[in-house]
Amino acid sequence: MSENGYYIYILRCESDRLYTGYTDDMRKRFKAHCGGAAGAKFTRSFRPLGIAQCWHARVEKGTVLKIELLIKKLNRQKKDELIKAPACLEELVAASIGLDGTIRPCLDEVLALCT
Repeated sequence: MSENGYYIYILRCESDRLYTGYTDDMRKRFKAHCGGAAGAKFTRSFRPLGIAQCWHARVEKGTVLKIELLIKKLNRQKKDELIKAPACLEELVAASIGLDGTIRPCLDEVLALCT
């Protein structure tokens, strides 16, 4: 596990698209997504408009990768529900893949960090 844990996030992008990712440095990763070349291929095509939701996870790296994949596999309606009710992620993860740590919503903290 990263010393400070990981961030799992959903970006709202152009054309009303959502992008899900994870990082151990949210500020650096968000700047990379917005900067173009260093961001993900998806965010080079559909530029990020902002952070829709974010969670801080104190879990092992393997678990954070499973959480990212779990979110990516959700349909749009479920992702929108998760954005509106971020506390539900911990329950979803525990029921789907098990949880070896904690997950807490942290959107306000991240928005302050990334502006």
